Amino acid sequence: EMQKKGEEKDDGEVHTNLRMLLTVSLLTCTRREISDLLSSKFITSFGSKKKNRTRLTSAIIDLPRGHIHLSPFLARFLTGVDKVYKDVGGEVMEGYFGRFRYFCRCNGNKKKAGRQTEGRIQNARFICEMVKFKVAPVGVVFKMFKILLMDMTNYNVNIFCLVLELVGRFIINLPFAKEKMLKVLDELNKVKKKITDNNVQALIAYAIDSVIPKPPVKKITRVKTKVEMYLEELILVRLNSTNASFVSEKIRKLDWTGPSNEASISSILTDLLLQLTYRGRDTSYNDVAHLFKNFNDRGVLMSLKVQFVDTLLENVKAALEMPSPRNQQKNLGMIRMLGSLASFHLVPSSTLFLVLNNLLDSGHLIPDSLKSQQTPHPPPPGLEIQAVPPSVYSTYDPRVPSKYDPPNNLSRLRMALALMEYASGVLVKDKGNLKRLRKYLPRFQRYVFTKVNVGGDVSFSIMDVFDRLEGEAGRGGKKNKKRKNFKEVRLERYENWEKCQEAVVELEKSEFEAQ
Repeated sequence: EMQKKGEEKDDGEVHTNLRMLLTVSLLTCTRREISDLLSSKFITSFGSKKKNRTRLTSAIIDLPRGHIHLSPFLARFLTGVDKVYKDVGGEVMEGYFGRFRYFCRCNGNKKKAGRQTEGRIQNARFICEMVKFKVAPVGVVFKMFKILLMDMTNYNVNIFCLVLELVGRFIINLPFAKEKMLKVLDELNKVKKKITDNNVQALIAYAIDSVIPKPPVKKITRVKTKVEMYLEELILVRLNSTNASFVSEKIRKLDWTGPSNEASISSILTDLLLQLTYRGRDTSYNDVAHLFKNFNDRGVLMSLKVQFVDTLLENVKAALEMPSPRNQQKNLGMIRMLGSLASFHLVPSSTLFLVLNNLLDSGHLIPDSLKSQQTPHPPPPGLEIQAVPPSVYSTYDPRVPSKYDPPNNLSRLRMALALMEYASGVLVKDKGNLKRLRKYLPRFQRYVFTKVNVGGDVSFSIMDVFDRLEGEAGRGGKKNKKRKNFKEVRLERYENWEKCQEAVVELEKSEFEAQ
């Protein structure tokens, strides 16, 4: 009796462990390692008894809905078990194929077939995974195709295409099944011609392409000339601040004679220099500036500098008129290149101030109706700004809404900060530029106060730029760092939008009266 009780306890524990494996572990099997572990566990602990194998087959056949993602992992688990116990795979295959026949018989009843959509997909997917793992023979798929081709309506078309996408490529690569698979595709093409629904035709075409993919279209690549490859080597590989004179001499020795040669070489060099600009490296900006500095008084090479600067300005203007989040780093690179060229006195300061003003004003033109009515303009949502009417002396106001520069977009703000940082020495090099900068900074700070959620990185960048400008102004825009030559210069920093607005209105009024 004691021995019988011990055996009953052992049987109870085995039954509990098997039930946990079938109801919990199999439904959480989402990795190959877990599949292999569970298969070895079932083989060693439970597989020796026929009733345990029967429970396993019924658990896999009666898999609840919503577990389509488990099909490949359960098929892998079944493969491991089927290598030892050959009866498991066959029984599971019979159960799933019988259910497949039932689903096909219900295809005529739209209501019933509609409720079975998820079950049909799960059934077909698991059969395909068993075929790929070689638990089920390939002939099962051809039987499915034969049954589906008898009634290619309603949901049968979707199941046919699903089976083709899942296992068609696998079967057509088998030497003994290739010819039969091609015949199935020919029959499917005949069915496709009879169907008038464009969506169904597209679905069938995609399924056929997944089995026999179309050959890739060969890209037509332009063969680079020797001059292009030589210039790529010079600009993209060799150019740096130490050998800029060597690279400029090599470029000067090219055959520039004739308008066609000059235009082609200039366009090639401009494209290569733009590639350096888009890289976003500080050393690249200085390298290009040193290169252009060696082009001075070299005749035709001066036109290259003008063409490159014009290209940068046109691209910056296009970025303001048609902004794209994907091009933010490119835009910053172009602005930094302009600042670096200006620091080497290759771009005039008037051009810099023009770009800075365009960054703040583009898209914020005050309409005449608003000026004439003198009604308070509502601030952007999310900002604590008083509704103050625009000044009669103002032409632009950052409160005017623009779809190209919304309050939560900080790209223009970052571009203005980058230009002031890289061209700080030029902006304060003399009294005239410093005076223009003092007129610009109140407008810049007013623009900053109209932005929503200015992050900490932008706030610190603003403080760093102001400190840099004050330091450069104290040195007079020169690089000498002797304390005796340093003059302390303070640039006005405003606490809120109202003070910025008052300062801007006073400046615009004085300019209007001076005119």
